[in-house]
Amino acid sequence: MKKKILILMLAACCMTIGFSSVSTFAAEETVSEEAQVVETLAVTEVKEWGETLTAIRIEYSEEIDCGAVRHDNWFQTYNTTDARSIRRVYVNNTGKPHDVEAFGKYVFIEYDDINENGVTYHNNTTFNEASQNRERLDQIRVCQNHDIITKSGKVVKASSAGLREGGFFHGTSGEIRVGIDDFKYAAYDVTEEGTERYYMLYVPEGYEEKKEDLENLPLIVHFPSTDYTCTDFNGEYTGALYRHPDCIVWASDEVQEDQPCFVITIGASGRLGNFDVEDKDSVQQFYKGLVDMMIENYNVDTSRIYSMSIGGGGTSIYAVAQAYPDMFAAIMSAGFEVYYAEEGVKDYEGDINTTIAEDKMASMMEAHPCWFFAGLYDPTGSDPMGEGRRLGERLRDLGYIMEERGELIDVAYGEAGELMWDGMADAVKAKTEAETQLARAAEAGATSFVTLYMPNTIITNQHWSWSPAYTNPGVQEWLFAQTNDQPYDPAI
Repeated sequence: MKKKILILMLAACCMTIGFSSVSTFAAEETVSEEAQVVETLAVTEVKEWGETLTAIRIEYSEEIDCGAVRHDNWFQTYNTTDARSIRRVYVNNTGKPHDVEAFGKYVFIEYDDINENGVTYHNNTTFNEASQNRERLDQIRVCQNHDIITKSGKVVKASSAGLREGGFFHGTSGEIRVGIDDFKYAAYDVTEEGTERYYMLYVPEGYEEKKEDLENLPLIVHFPSTDYTCTDFNGEYTGALYRHPDCIVWASDEVQEDQPCFVITIGASGRLGNFDVEDKDSVQQFYKGLVDMMIENYNVDTSRIYSMSIGGGGTSIYAVAQAYPDMFAAIMSAGFEVYYAEEGVKDYEGDINTTIAEDKMASMMEAHPCWFFAGLYDPTGSDPMGEGRRLGERLRDLGYIMEERGELIDVAYGEAGELMWDGMADAVKAKTEAETQLARAAEAGATSFVTLYMPNTIITNQHWSWSPAYTNPGVQEWLFAQTNDQPYDPAI
C-alpha cells in the first residue's frame, strides 16, 4: 500500500512539473520584476477563399523562450474569445507569422483556420457579402492562464481571473493584414464621368525610387474582376487584394525571394465599362497610364511586363492587349474565355459573333505567349452555340479551334479529361502538373496553353480557377521566364 501511495505522489509531482510555466531555457533565479504586454493585434492572411483571421500576435516587453508557452493536450497557455480552435503557439523576434524561433518578444496564437466543409470555406472570410465591404474585425480578447517567465527571468502575470471566471487580460487593438499592408494605395485620376480610380502598388525593398545602379525588375499588371469595387473599413477600394490570392501572391515572400518584382492592380468606385481606345477615360488608357507611370518612376524591365486577369477582368486584358500588343511579354487569364467578353465580340444585333471572338483569341496568341485556365464545369457566361457548354468546356473547344487554325497551343484535356489538373493539389504535385504540360507543349512546339481543372477540385466554387493557377510554382516560373524581344516603349 505504501508503495502504491509513493507511486501516486511521484506521478502528481511529474504532472506538476509538466504543467509548470517555467521554461527549461529560463534563468535559474527568477526576479520579482514584472514584464509587460506591449500590444495585441489580430493577424489576417489571404487564403484560397479570401482574407481570413489566422492568428493573434502578442508583443511582450521581454523575450520569451519557446518552452514558456504551450498548447497541447496537457496544458494551454492561452484562450481567446474567438470561436476558432487554437492550432499552435510559438514565438519569434521578426513579428512575422510562421517564423518559429527559440526566443522572441512576439507570441503567435495561431488558429486552425481550415473549415473541413469545402462548400463553406468562404464563411471564414473577413468580407461581408451583404454590404460588399471588408469590415473591421471585432476586438478579440486573450486570457493568459498562468504566469510566464521571460528569458531574463522576469514575470508576466497571468490574467487576474481564470478562464472559468471569464478573466481576459488583453484585447486586440488593431490588425496586421499580411501582404495587404505591403501595398501602397493611391489615387490615379478622376474621370470625366466621375468614377474615382485608384491603384495598389507593391514595391520590393530597396526599389522605392528609380536609380541607375539598380537592376530592372519585372512588373506584374493585375486585372481584377468586379472585386475592384469592394471597399475595406478605411473606405479604400482594395477588394482586388483581399478577395482572392491571385494578386497578392506575387508580393509574397516566397515569390519575391525567387524573383523580385513590382505588382500593380486597381480599385474604382464604379464599373470600368469604356473600351474606346481613343477616349482618355477608357480602360486601355487607364492601364497604359499606370504602366507608363511605373516605367517613369521605378526600375521596370520593359521587356518583362506581364499581365494576368481573373473572371470578367479578361475583357479588360483583351482590350489592353489589342490596343498595345507590345506592352506585355506574356498574358495569363483564368475563369474567362473570349465568348464571354462584352466588348468587341458582339455584332450589331447584340449577339456574340463567334468569328470575331476566335480571331481575337488568335491575335492574342500570335502577339504573346498566353496561358488560359478554367474549371471544366465553371458555370459562368453563356454558350453562343446554344449547346449548354460550361465555361471550361467552351475554353477547351476554343483551344481545339485554335489548333485547327494552325496556332501553337496545347490543351490539357486529353481524350476524356485525363490530362486535367487537380485544383486541390499541394505545391509539389501542382508544379509537376505544370512541368508535365510545359514539356508536352515544348515537344509539339506550342507556346500557348489551355489548362482545365477537374470538376469539384476548386475550393469555394468552380469559377475560382485563379487560386490554384496563380499560386502554382510551375506557372510562376514559366511566367518569369518570358521575355519580350521588342521591349515596350511608352512613346510608341
